[in-house]
Amino acid sequence: MSSADTPKKALDEAKEWLATAELALVHCRKSGPAAVACAEAIHAIIRANDALTMRLLNRKATRHDDMPFLFLELIRQAS
Repeated sequence: MSSADTPKKALDEAKEWLATAELALVHCRKSGPAAVACAEAIHAIIRANDALTMRLLNRKATRHDDMPFLFLELIRQAS
């Protein structure tokens, strides 16, 4: 985990991504496809997952493909 990246920073960024996804969704209802809103919502999920894994595992996925594996590790630890 980078010293510049913290769980709080990741969570704040997740909130920003979600807010822009909501704005994009409102816009796309007026003008067309929701691809941008979906992409921004996905980024919000990724950063929220980063916040969780940094806080609870002291690490985060270095690639988007690794994110589900770390999330599963969180679930296993909670069981």
